[in-house]
Amino acid sequence: MVCFLWFEPIDILVSTGAGDTTQLQHLTDDSVPAPDFIEFCIRVIRTTAVSKEVALLGLLFIHRLRMKNPGVEGKSGSQWRIFTIALMLGNKSTPPPRVRRY
Repeated sequence: MVCFLWFEPIDILVSTGAGDTTQLQHLTDDSVPAPDFIEFCIRVIRTTAVSKEVALLGLLFIHRLRMKNPGVEGKSGSQWRIFTIALMLGNKSTPPPRVRRY
């Protein structure tokens, strides 16, 4: 999903967000994540033990970045950085879990 949000042209993201599925289009080559990137994402999420909410918030930040700045285009290889930064921002934006004391 990171690669799709980061590499697909803005018009594809807009039409997908609007629910327009009348025309299927081929994905760009970079939109399909490489196995090493998938492994990296899995390892980072497991190691940092971030919640599902943090990961989804990171994806939302990537989507918002693309929607508010249509001129931003991901370059091949930049998905590593945008994923890491989005996860960091998502983690920073969520409150820590509460500790219950009895």
